[in-house]
Amino acid sequence: MFPKTIPYTDLNGNDAKAELWFHMNEAELAEMQYSRKGGMASYVDEIVGAEDMASLIAIFKELVLMSVGERSEDGLEFFKSQEYRDKLVRSDVYSALFMELVTDTKKGIEFFNGLVPKKLRDEYEAQKKAENEKTYTDAQLLAMSWEDFHKAAGGKGNEKNWDPRFLMIGYQRKSNEQAAA
Repeated sequence: MFPKTIPYTDLNGNDAKAELWFHMNEAELAEMQYSRKGGMASYVDEIVGAEDMASLIAIFKELVLMSVGERSEDGLEFFKSQEYRDKLVRSDVYSALFMELVTDTKKGIEFFNGLVPKKLRDEYEAQKKAENEKTYTDAQLLAMSWEDFHKAAGGKGNEKNWDPRFLMIGYQRKSNEQAAA
């Protein structure tokens, strides 16, 4: 559970601040993990690599609405309701938060990291590291999709940092495609 202070301009044109609370319990995190192909990692990858604003907007809207609620005064309970979400979405507070998340990558990632416990973030990092360290045979690299090849090689557009083996296989893949055409 974490608070986020949102600066916004109210309907009267005054500068104001609102404090919103966000929390996801283990069941909600599990749903997030298993309801999407690629699990939690796919959320992170989509946030970092979103190529179109529509995708980014959909991701953050889902995350905000699934996690926002009211904290009890003693801090022991967290209440979420559709009524609360509906009220928030109609407010300028939501507009300010939303625009911050979709226009500032750093703040978007900070928000996501606030929702996800450190243990799950560490698991994600370990998974990504294992994927990057996985070794493939030349035949596997030639047979996989371009998307998977780019991931294995170190990222599309990052060719200058690829291992020479990946450069050679990338060249061979292109040559094979041209010969087949």
